[in-house]
Amino acid sequence: MAKKKSNLLKVPKIEFDTKKDLSIYDYDTKIQNYYNAIKLHPNISETTEQLILSYHNAMVSEGLAKATQNKHLEVLFSLSKMIDNYEWKDITKQRVDDLVLIIMKKYADQK
Repeated sequence: MAKKKSNLLKVPKIEFDTKKDLSIYDYDTKIQNYYNAIKLHPNISETTEQLILSYHNAMVSEGLAKATQNKHLEVLFSLSKMIDNYEWKDITKQRVDDLVLIIMKKYADQK
């Protein structure tokens, strides 16, 4: 018997230049944007700013993924805006509980 020719198209092999950053997420830019937003926000004090930046340095030292770093900075920025007139270093458990209550009332599905 004669072999049948395949009707499948041959797909050319695609090679990527691994020297280029192919990230579609661009976490470096997002992280830099959070740095800038934290520095420029009027309700975030210099003390809180330094504390957040120190925390980011610790995340880098621990080798956390840039996606994780970005998410932590995003959350810290949002929470820092919510605790205006408070410093992170001075925040109490009661104030954190109050923040959780505010967040739950605003975003949780209340059935």
